[in-house]
Amino acid sequence: MALPFIVGAMMIAAGMTSYMKGTKAEDTNQEAKEMVNEARHNYCVARNRLQKAKTRACDSLVGLGQAKVRVFVKDMISFVHLAKMLKADGRASDLLADEPLEEICKEVKYMSRLSADWRKREKEEATVREKMAFGACSMIPMEGNTKPFGGVAALMARKRDVMAGKDLRQVDGVVDFDEDISDLTFLLNGFELAKKADENLEKAKHYYVEVKEANQKMNLVSDAFQEASGRANLLIDLIGKVHENFHKAMSQLPNVMEAKVEADIYDKVNLDAWAKAWQLVMMMQKILHTLLLDENGSVTQASYLTYHEIKNVIGKMTTH
Repeated sequence: MALPFIVGAMMIAAGMTSYMKGTKAEDTNQEAKEMVNEARHNYCVARNRLQKAKTRACDSLVGLGQAKVRVFVKDMISFVHLAKMLKADGRASDLLADEPLEEICKEVKYMSRLSADWRKREKEEATVREKMAFGACSMIPMEGNTKPFGGVAALMARKRDVMAGKDLRQVDGVVDFDEDISDLTFLLNGFELAKKADENLEKAKHYYVEVKEANQKMNLVSDAFQEASGRANLLIDLIGKVHENFHKAMSQLPNVMEAKVEADIYDKVNLDAWAKAWQLVMMMQKILHTLLLDENGSVTQASYLTYHEIKNVIGKMTTH
């Protein structure tokens, strides 16, 4: 008669153990779900940050490309026109160096053609890419070398590479328990639920690590986009300051834009203003010849040095 009681007691004990296992399994599975949800959230945040950083970088590079052409073409054309008229008389040769002036003329022609071509193809996607590339590159492509344009392509490729593969917002194989699990299920299947919950937690941990690694890669590319955007915006601001000071210098010169130039025109020329205008044109050239992105898509040290050098010179101009 004792045996049935012993068996019954063992069954009750096993049932209670199963129930406790099932209860713990529910907590374990909830931990796994929370870990997966946190990873998904972090992944979406990193993806959105990357997309926004890319958009800002593209906009900034386009803006820089447009600013180089729009501002420098007008300023350089007015300077070249005036310089040629002064040199034609022969008495301004000491004010103008032939070689830099010839180089400026070539660059003005190149950018004028570029500007006209962009206006014809304003709505084409290729035009946007060209503006970005011109914002990131130097004037070297004028000579037929398109290698500097690779900096933008390399930067964009870094985004494509980091986003390659499966979408990590999805997680495979994590079992989701039913929302309403009865006490009877805990009693009968607690051990099975515990096994599934442990498997879920391991999968969730692996997924969390995988997502964390992906986020780190995306954040690095986001930082690269942000750095490119920040440097481009600094140069856009610098171009505006160069243009403003150039306009002031040119406005101080006498009006020699007419077809006929008076013989005593050089007696009236404000040599300080002319020297300043020439210096500012050299600054424009330096900006045009400075590479913003190298062939790997990284922001160059040269662009940093150019920005601060010209900013300091303009600062001294405005204080005198």
